[in-house]
Amino acid sequence: MQTLTEDVQNLHLADTTVVRKPRTRTPMHLPLPPDIHTNPRVQFYGYEVSEEWLIAYGRKAVRPESAADMNDFSFIATAMKRMKRWTRISTLSLQFIVREDGEESQMISICSEEEHHLRPIQAQVDALTEVVGKQPRWYTDAQGPEFYEQ
Repeated sequence: MQTLTEDVQNLHLADTTVVRKPRTRTPMHLPLPPDIHTNPRVQFYGYEVSEEWLIAYGRKAVRPESAADMNDFSFIATAMKRMKRWTRISTLSLQFIVREDGEESQMISICSEEEHHLRPIQAQVDALTEVVGKQPRWYTDAQGPEFYEQ
C-alpha cells in the first residue's frame, strides 16, 4: 500500500485542454450574378421591400408606448436591427437598388457579390425568407462606381 506522499508524487494531472469539434458552417449555395463581369455596379442578393413594409415591421417590434416617440427612420432602423439579431446574418443591410424597370427602390441585402465569401447558411436565409414572404434574388446597386471612388 502506498503512502499519501507516494500517492501525491504519482499524481498526474489530466490534460484539461478541451478539444472541440469544429463547427461546420457551410454557406448557402449561391451562384454569383451572371453579369458580374460586365456590370460595373455592385450586385446585392436579398429582398426588395417597400418603405411602408419596413416601417410596419419595425412598429410591430416595439411596445405601443415606445412607438409614440418614434419616427419612420426609427422604425426602419428597428426593423433592420431586429432582423439582423434574429437571423444572425452579419452582412444584413439596407441598400438602394435599381429595379429592372429603371425605378429606384430599397432592399434588405443578405450579401453583395463582394461579400459572397461571407454569405450565411441556408437556415438563416430560410428564416428571413419566412419573415419577408418572398424569395431573395440579385439586384443592382442604385449607386454607380463613381459613388464609391470618392
